[in-house]
Amino acid sequence: MNITDTLVQLWEQEYPEQSSQFPKFFEWEEKMISISELGFFQPSNMEKAKQYFDLMKQGTEFPPLVVLHFGGDHYELIDGFHRIWARNQLCETFVKVLVGRNRFERCS
Repeated sequence: MNITDTLVQLWEQEYPEQSSQFPKFFEWEEKMISISELGFFQPSNMEKAKQYFDLMKQGTEFPPLVVLHFGGDHYELIDGFHRIWARNQLCETFVKVLVGRNRFERCS
């Protein structure tokens, strides 16, 4: 399954009230980026974030964060707020992300 199909499936499960078709408007790649490029976010559910922290500390694997790239060094986190908080607490400096770039944007 390619990244786009994986994200469509994720959105159908995690965000049923939103359109699951939006991943089709982006070209996706998996890469490692610095957590500092994403900024710091306070999770909406600290209990869930702390659970993720404990699980990550024990070695549990989590899916990559999902970000959109708008050029230069600007990345917008769209999925993974609890996971990035947990990774930040673990003093990790780089994180695996799925990066989406607008497939209809033409850059020279």
